[in-house]
Amino acid sequence: MILGRRRGIIIWLHHLKHVKTLRRFGHIHYVSKNMKYVVIYCDCEKIENILCELESLKYIKDVSMSYLQDIKTEYDKKKFGKELEEMAY
Repeated sequence: MILGRRRGIIIWLHHLKHVKTLRRFGHIHYVSKNMKYVVIYCDCEKIENILCELESLKYIKDVSMSYLQDIKTEYDKKKFGKELEEMAY
């Protein structure tokens, strides 16, 4: 089975008692009890429908996308090599 691309969604809640109901939207990755937010991962093809459904629920304060996939994680050694050498001295 080939897995499709997945995207993270951050959901801010009023109360944590509704966390179990969020399982139907995707895989729950992390729950912050102190800050009352949940990180779930779902398929990219279904993300627009899921966002619309989540925003319509009354127990959800705010919904935002995770930008982890948009951040460049490959670094040029040429750019950062000189800065690291200067910091070492």
